[in-house]
Amino acid sequence: MRKLYVASLAFVLAITTAAFGQSVADQLLVAECSFRLYDGFTEVVVLDQMVTTRAVASPGSELKTWGQAYHIEFTYKGDGVELANALVEFLDDKKRPLHAFRLGDSSQYMKVDTLGNRPNPKTRYIAISLQGIPLRLLDEVVAIRISGGK
Repeated sequence: MRKLYVASLAFVLAITTAAFGQSVADQLLVAECSFRLYDGFTEVVVLDQMVTTRAVASPGSELKTWGQAYHIEFTYKGDGVELANALVEFLDDKKRPLHAFRLGDSSQYMKVDTLGNRPNPKTRYIAISLQGIPLRLLDEVVAIRISGGK
């Protein structure tokens, strides 16, 4: 009986330690991914990326409704990628567009430019909504190009 108690306690401690040892992003992660990211035709140095779910509000409606949408998030180094009115293209292995859409309003993306407030001011964060995009399409995507933003 004592062996069962000790084994149960060890299992609970192992699970608890594993959960507290993970970052918030690791705990909320839906899927890891390895897309290349382009700002126009210039490849961006990606530090981390993942697909997550986020709460979203219905756009352009007097009556606000809420739901969830998948977002692709990138942490990258370099100059800020312009997202307002940008064209987002999902590219295959030969850099041919599989799907493209324009980021029409700020509900489709999030951007954090560090502005020197962090240890490395060139580290930036963006998230792009995948709402309305078939997730199976991502299986064919090798790179994402963002261009024409203002």
